[in-house]
Amino acid sequence: MATAALDSSGVVDFKGDGAKEALADLDYHPSSLLTPTPILDEQVQSVVGLFTEEHSAKDAALIMKAATAPANKVAGGIAGKDSDGAEGTQKAVREAVLAAMMTPMTQGPVGSCFATAPARKQQREAPLDYMRGLTEIASKRTFIVPGQPNIPAAPAETI
Repeated sequence: MATAALDSSGVVDFKGDGAKEALADLDYHPSSLLTPTPILDEQVQSVVGLFTEEHSAKDAALIMKAATAPANKVAGGIAGKDSDGAEGTQKAVREAVLAAMMTPMTQGPVGSCFATAPARKQQREAPLDYMRGLTEIASKRTFIVPGQPNIPAAPAETI
């Protein structure tokens, strides 16, 4: 879905043919009846809304524009691409951020609600801030908490 939503220059375009086809597949493919699909569909549709609704489209586009190619191999890996950074292009980073935005935040069988609850809340209630955080992690390999030291997005020994 994230790949289909980006045009050839890395700009989010949910009105393009690829995105329309991917959204239709998500909504109407027989496998969409599987249990997790409605939650995924809801999350994808909320991200589509961020980029298409008047009150948020400009801010969402600006945040995505700030997603830049990582400065090193480790950041390329954090962006979900090859750890050698071969795919660490600006478009690849934007795809990683968009894919993360479309992924419903869940705890999983061994997760901790203390870790996931704040992230889930931010994803639902402040999605533009959530996207800014993902962009920061993918582009600069840090997570910034106001008033706190920057938090590396990878163990220090790998940076």
